[in-house]
Amino acid sequence: MRPLSTALLALLLASTVVSTATAQLRLVNRLSAPLLLVSGEAPRAGERSAARLLADDPSVRALLDSFGIRPDAARSGQGTPIDQLRTLIEMSSGEFELAICEIFSAEDALPGMVCRLGLTEAQAAALRGALERGTLTRPLRLLGKNQTHVMRSADPDSEELFEVALVGRDLLIGNQAASFAEVLLSSNTTSSVDVHPPMAADPGFRSLYQRVSAEPGSVVVSLSWDRLADDLEMRLARSKVDRAHLPILHALGVMCAERVVIGVESGPAGLEATVLLDQPDGPCGVFRAAQEEPIRKLVDKLPTTGSGGMVVAIDDAKLPAVAKPGADSPSPRIGIGIRGGFAAFGVGFDRSVLPKLGGAVSMHLLPGAASANTEAGSNEECLRAVMSVPVRNRRDANALFGSLTSCLAGTVDRSSPAAELVVDEVTERQTLRLRERPGGSIGVVDSAIVYAPDAAAIEQLAALESSKSRKRTRGIRQRAQKHLKAQNLDRAVGVFRIAVQDVEHFGAVCLEDDGLIRIQVVTPS
Repeated sequence: MRPLSTALLALLLASTVVSTATAQLRLVNRLSAPLLLVSGEAPRAGERSAARLLADDPSVRALLDSFGIRPDAARSGQGTPIDQLRTLIEMSSGEFELAICEIFSAEDALPGMVCRLGLTEAQAAALRGALERGTLTRPLRLLGKNQTHVMRSADPDSEELFEVALVGRDLLIGNQAASFAEVLLSSNTTSSVDVHPPMAADPGFRSLYQRVSAEPGSVVVSLSWDRLADDLEMRLARSKVDRAHLPILHALGVMCAERVVIGVESGPAGLEATVLLDQPDGPCGVFRAAQEEPIRKLVDKLPTTGSGGMVVAIDDAKLPAVAKPGADSPSPRIGIGIRGGFAAFGVGFDRSVLPKLGGAVSMHLLPGAASANTEAGSNEECLRAVMSVPVRNRRDANALFGSLTSCLAGTVDRSSPAAELVVDEVTERQTLRLRERPGGSIGVVDSAIVYAPDAAAIEQLAALESSKSRKRTRGIRQRAQKHLKAQNLDRAVGVFRIAVQDVEHFGAVCLEDDGLIRIQVVTPS
């Protein structure tokens, strides 16, 4: 992909970045249905911008890299597209909007996007003069009263065009002609091009947007999650992330949301974020059976091994409803359907299985090589999610695993069993290798049934749990307690810790009275 014009970057860098003006042209009031909209507010004088802190966070870069969103910088020798957009945002007055309107399949292509940057008076004047002289660009088209330009390229036949327009002190830059026209031709009232109302007119989006922080220096990320979820599944299948993680995302109810809005601001302790998940039928998956507990009690159960983990308190009385077949099932894609499998062999799920379950569901993030569940069987390092479902005691856990073995691997004549029984040569641990996509393995660790991308991840968890340092465990939980308490959180249904690239993130999951899932996150600076 050809990088953005270095001449344009140099021109904007030469201007002083000081501005308190409020821009009139807002993408949120113009675009009808972008996949993702990131908006940032200018910080107060002397304060830090959440956008800059996010751009510098190595864990954010690791996340982008794991999904192939951040191509290899060495390919162009001039920085990645993400790096260049970051530079543009840093050169603005601090107010910006970035809309992703389309995601292309090519790994080295930027998505279809439109970006608005609020410029200073000096920057706008310098850019306006350059546009009029035609030193950086050539005129492209007239949209309403606004002349647009395209960056000059050494390759006149290139189709990778970045369109530019200067409206007052707002710089628009984008690579998708239709969305660019929508921004410049639509209005806050009515026009011939207003086929659909803009995002700001959507009551569901507006209600979420108003509930997250919009303080100076903050960042708000709005996702049309119902449209992005399918694309996420495809990217998971192509990336270094195992396909076996998909059932865990479904188990947490993440894939059921229609909208996701995230507000990020720079607080006294570091980055603070609020994530709101809007689900059409309320919390689903594991969260449908969640119950509130004191933060202190949840932190005591927090997994502390590997690269982080999450614990969700479960109301045992709600488990039967969650385990019913259908979209609300905690793991609808694992094997052949657990409830139906037990029933096929005469085992009553409600009578013989549910009474053995109870406690808090945990998810562990373990570093390691990607398993054969990745599309290309990659051996690259990645994070692997392992879900642990508690059983009353170790005896019941082994009995339940035996029942699973009977149902999935089959103890009677079956033409196509859903899983095969595998025995580790060293530990002699038995695991079930699921044959249906997205695959994975089921085993027992202590008194819990564990689902993981492969048997190696189960062995890794068992080894970590048996050798974990009490001192290190205590330190992690003390930090979690400290940072979550600073968020004025007394109770929640779950807490988590994620450590990526030596950066720790602590968070809590709460269920709102109106059915929203609210996630509070703090990243200590």
